[in-house]
Amino acid sequence: DVIVAGTVVIAGERGLGKTSTVIPMMLSAAGLCPNFPMQASISRKVIYVTEDPEQARRIIAAMVKNGDLVNDPGRINDSFKLVSAVRLRATEIVRLKPHIEEFWTNHQMNDGQVYCTPPVIVLDTTNATIDLENISDNSEVSKTVSTLRNGFSDIPLVLVGHVSKATRSDARQLSFVGAGAWEGDTQQSLYIASDDGDRHLILGKSRFSPEIKE
Repeated sequence: DVIVAGTVVIAGERGLGKTSTVIPMMLSAAGLCPNFPMQASISRKVIYVTEDPEQARRIIAAMVKNGDLVNDPGRINDSFKLVSAVRLRATEIVRLKPHIEEFWTNHQMNDGQVYCTPPVIVLDTTNATIDLENISDNSEVSKTVSTLRNGFSDIPLVLVGHVSKATRSDARQLSFVGAGAWEGDTQQSLYIASDDGDRHLILGKSRFSPEIKE
């Protein structure tokens, strides 16, 4: 009941810890964190595209050491795929969809039918993964978001980006650095903000009504 559907933006100021916030959430979405306070209603595999794979591996290793993640390297590698970021045009990114068919997961439903669950794709960050001529051009960004949404169709997409420095009290007035279409053309936006050294994940715009707001 935090991230609900579709294409989602998660943004925070540089150096605040976006990656170390998002990775545990996505590992939980993959069903790999049995004690994590947020649990996914349906577990799914994760394709995590990052500009710093070594940082991601350090976070994962620390979670295993701390007992927050299943100590099963094979299962982690199968359900959470780390990919090094390469800047590509949106039209090139969506051409990868046929190559990730093995990441769909079958789930048995209560009525006996099987639901084939698509993976979730995380682009951390948009600057490192999406090739744009002008990140502040609403028309270009809107076209890019539309291409990603249409190209990946039923695959949930998380776009990680930056905002200017902000505290918890003004987090709901934050805006993704660059064009407003990053938020306007996606279904949900969440912001990571600081408050006396603590981090808070705060729901901004949402076209749904999750119970959790912060």
